[in-house]
Amino acid sequence: MQWLVDFAPYIIAALQILAFLGFLVLSKHFASRSAQEKNEQELQKVNLRLTRVEDAVEKAPSHGEIRQLERQLGQVSSDIKRLEPSIKQLSNHVDMLFEKELNKK
Repeated sequence: MQWLVDFAPYIIAALQILAFLGFLVLSKHFASRSAQEKNEQELQKVNLRLTRVEDAVEKAPSHGEIRQLERQLGQVSSDIKRLEPSIKQLSNHVDMLFEKELNKK
């Protein structure tokens, strides 16, 4: 048991070196606290963006609503096409009235 007392400083030094090497290896394989905090901040930013996208998707019109809007636009387009001859006729009448007024002067 005397040898343990004699070599105790060397054993303690060897254990300290092994512990230091162990911490060195672990620090290379695991992220530091600052890196973890940076990753957490980036994750929070991504979560915020994801929440915004999810909200936008929820507020977006559904497929049925888009189809209904397309039908309504088609109806409006056909109504405008039906009114086109009447608008041309009114335009001709207005032009004739302008000519009549211009000829009076």
